[in-house]
Amino acid sequence: MRFAELKKHLSQGKFLPAYMVTGEDAFLLQLAAGQFKKLVTEFPELNVSIYEASVDAASLAAALETLPVMGAYRLVICHEVSGDIAVLGQYLAAPNPSTIFVFVSSKLPENLSKLVSRFEIVDCAKLDEKHIEQWVNSKLSETGTQIEPDAIRLLLAYCNHSLTRINLEAQKLALYRAGGMITSADIADTVEPNQEYQIYELSDAVGKRQAARIAKILQKLQAANMPAVTLLGMLYSHFRRLLFCTIDPNSPDLAKKLGVKDYAVKMAKQAAAVFNPKRLKTICDAFHVLDLSIKTGEMGDKLALDFYILDILLGQG
Repeated sequence: MRFAELKKHLSQGKFLPAYMVTGEDAFLLQLAAGQFKKLVTEFPELNVSIYEASVDAASLAAALETLPVMGAYRLVICHEVSGDIAVLGQYLAAPNPSTIFVFVSSKLPENLSKLVSRFEIVDCAKLDEKHIEQWVNSKLSETGTQIEPDAIRLLLAYCNHSLTRINLEAQKLALYRAGGMITSADIADTVEPNQEYQIYELSDAVGKRQAARIAKILQKLQAANMPAVTLLGMLYSHFRRLLFCTIDPNSPDLAKKLGVKDYAVKMAKQAAAVFNPKRLKTICDAFHVLDLSIKTGEMGDKLALDFYILDILLGQG
């Protein structure tokens, strides 16, 4: 099941013996674990066991077999298992009906690969835009604060859809507006866009030949002490992504080919709209020439960055 389905599943009170909570979003992993913790309300200090470090499989199995103290359920959460996994397999073949076992990890552990079918998988991959918006609105409503539709979309873009950061920024915005309405202007004034979004903004400014905007964005990136050579690499990666999005925009597995998330491809397609394929190819080719100049010592990386932006990106196509 997806993370978004977990709350409804648990509210039905028909708990499964073993869950494997896994996915790339660390904040979602924490939220999922928190939902399981809420299930045990009777003597949680005795009926909830959490193993933050690796636990031996035999010790884990013993904890899973332990009966709850004056309560209906016992909860056991762990993140890593070592030792003879066979004993855990024996437990899962005939699990304790009063124990809820939750394994939490960013990826499926290799030593449990043969036992995965015994777990209910809870997928904590990044939420899609719709579910993140619902989550943000729900969190803000707890403080009596609202947010405009355009503002919430800008917040997600600034935070690159990272729920960890969105959560922090939403808390800050709730205090900032204190029960009022959060606007796009509030986002622009209080939330620092992540570097990937700033690169997106930079490419948009380049495509529209907005020199003043380009200078402002570059100044902000350089103020963050980003080395020029790193920024050049990010720019090349970005424009290369845009080029592929113009060459093969309808490829069903474009995100996989580029090694990025679907949202990154969506943003790239939007950014590519102000370019034509020929100009993007020129931009990418120019990087290779400058990269060689930097590596051979003919040009410093700071000068190369200025040359790349001001002369090539603004002057070609």
